[in-house]
Amino acid sequence: MGDRIYFLRTARERGKSEERLRAAAARAAGLRAGDPSLLVLRTKEGKPYFPGENLHCSVSHSGGIWLCAISAAPVGVDIQLVGDCDAERIAARFFHPDEAAWLHSRGKEAFFEVWCAKESYVKYTGAGMLPGMDGFSVTDGAGISGRVGGALMRRVPFDERYRLFLCGGTPGEITVTELESE
Repeated sequence: MGDRIYFLRTARERGKSEERLRAAAARAAGLRAGDPSLLVLRTKEGKPYFPGENLHCSVSHSGGIWLCAISAAPVGVDIQLVGDCDAERIAARFFHPDEAAWLHSRGKEAFFEVWCAKESYVKYTGAGMLPGMDGFSVTDGAGISGRVGGALMRRVPFDERYRLFLCGGTPGEITVTELESE
């Protein structure tokens, strides 16, 4: 199974996440929706997982989009709607000096690239948002690195108003599928 991203355009990004995640995992695994074997549990840091299944997952939401990544290998995904924010303040608090320097020579678009890649990596590790996000860099001087901490880092083509990154997973194609509206 290749890496899969399932997304839903919704006014309710939060809530129903477990139900949505189970439905996407069932679809990825070829099971029927609501299969009782697809129990969703969470680590103490909040990362969802399927006990006893060879399915790894990650969830994100932003700007009216809910999505999840399903893979046969550990995975982290993040989506961000590009918009107004205090990029300098956020970068000063959370970005590695190399990222801040790369960002300084670019603009708002670059901020969302770095932020989204960082969040996907943190979700990949399962550590959660924590102090120390400035202790690693997702940039390599030319842009977002193709590997972070040994994990694949890929920008996924999506609606131009958003940035979408997948960290980890398996090499190869990433399939992006829109789920039916609720």
